[in-house]
Amino acid sequence: MTDRSIDYGEVSDSTKLYQLIKDLLDAYRANIEKAQAVASGELINAATYSANKWELRWKGQTLQLVLLLPEQWQYIEEGRSPTQRSEGGVLYPAILEWVKVKRIVPRPDPKTHKVPKIESVAWAITKKIHKRGYFDPDHHGKHPLRTAIEETDIVAAFATALADQFNRIIKVELAENLTKITRH
Repeated sequence: MTDRSIDYGEVSDSTKLYQLIKDLLDAYRANIEKAQAVASGELINAATYSANKWELRWKGQTLQLVLLLPEQWQYIEEGRSPTQRSEGGVLYPAILEWVKVKRIVPRPDPKTHKVPKIESVAWAITKKIHKRGYFDPDHHGKHPLRTAIEETDIVAAFATALADQFNRIIKVELAENLTKITRH
């Protein structure tokens, strides 16, 4: 009897796995929209199946789905705690871009009736985020990805799809071996 090991890097029919990834990304995008977390569109566009911002890779005997998303996914997912004594830093340019993309129109000051510049609005939003965090009062985010993972039950679906793959391989090998045995 020869010892044959399974090459965990092969999946003979990946159609089901790719459909599961597409379903997950569709649910994620829907949850981003439901959470009203669409600004520039960079995140929602990256979270499309056709954008190829994901990869499947084996780590030992574990198949990993890695989503290659822009960094703002984390702030939408997990929120952001307040910071102490922090000025604009790296947050201000992102907020300024967000204000421009969202076409936020500043309201006139009720006392002076002057309309602030969008830079002032971005600075005020940045200061508020530093003082209160993002998604205050709990700072725990909106969880569109976690919700999509739960809604699609992606872990169980992947396990089932992989088990089906390995079962097919085993059945084919058993059939081949039985054929060889009956010939002898």
